[in-house]
Amino acid sequence: MAKNIRKRIGASKDEEALYLASAGISASGINTFLQSPLEFHDSINEDTDQTVLGSAIHCSTLQPSLVKEKFSIISRRIEGLMGNYLQLKAEAIFNGMDMPTARTIAHTSAGFKVPLLQVEATIHKPENKGLRDYYQSLINSKGKFVLDTEEEVKMLRCTQSLITHKKVKELLGMTGDDIEIWIEHPIIWTIDLGKGPILCKSKPDIAVIDHKQRIICVLDIKTTSKRHSEWNQIIKDRGYHRQLSFYCGAVERKLWQDGKDVTPLYNKKYTWLGYIAMVETQSRHHQCKVKCFTDKTLNKAYSECLLAIEDMMWHKENNLWEHDKNYYEGDGAEIIDPYNTN
Repeated sequence: MAKNIRKRIGASKDEEALYLASAGISASGINTFLQSPLEFHDSINEDTDQTVLGSAIHCSTLQPSLVKEKFSIISRRIEGLMGNYLQLKAEAIFNGMDMPTARTIAHTSAGFKVPLLQVEATIHKPENKGLRDYYQSLINSKGKFVLDTEEEVKMLRCTQSLITHKKVKELLGMTGDDIEIWIEHPIIWTIDLGKGPILCKSKPDIAVIDHKQRIICVLDIKTTSKRHSEWNQIIKDRGYHRQLSFYCGAVERKLWQDGKDVTPLYNKKYTWLGYIAMVETQSRHHQCKVKCFTDKTLNKAYSECLLAIEDMMWHKENNLWEHDKNYYEGDGAEIIDPYNTN
């Protein structure tokens, strides 16, 4: 019988609040910075680019007991200006505004050109009961993300595709002696690049630490509307391999804080394997494939993360964000070679 299996699933409300409030550098922040320092500077503390459907698939796969707590299902979503108006009005009410103020703000933000009174009159026409029902469903979902029934079906099918994939199933159901399994466990940690500690934060989807076999596996789930033939390029273009390596760095640091020396960059005490599980959200098959990265690739990608953080600190010290560091240290022109495809 398996012994010493320790699971860390999610976090307490206090831990989650601390994680969300932390100004630490995240994996998605690094990728945003590499695309544009200015965009990174304008979006500090934004930790994810997940859609509501993507978040639902993550929750349904990794913490299914929380789906009803976090998500509300409505019969259908109203699109267009009217849908935006109703959603913005509900959000304004949630934020404590009175109804006249909520209507005014929602009307302005939605971009209507017709008067507010005309919009409200349209909503209250007898034949537009669907609009009123939609607004009421938004009010009833206070504090939750909203999915329509079509999105709910996609969530369930994508979840099934993920949990039945042999590698995901293996990691979620790992058994054996002296194993740790972390599922969406938030980690706040620091790195030191020679000028003092730099705060970082990560929340790996799945981390499995097998102390007996000396293997550590970290898996990240990605949802996409693109077909499988494009996935390898998506991973490269969006820097998902760097994100994965950063999660490995977080796991290493947390284990080090717990008194376990598993450092991936400086010794071979443990073998590190990284996986990205991608699932397609739009086709009826919702195909899932898992991509594997060796410790050599992870170490190289992690080095890119550290170099990016060094550049971030340079931008912060100099308060220069409009261009990348090369622009300020060079003549402002970028060399391009259309014949070099690397």
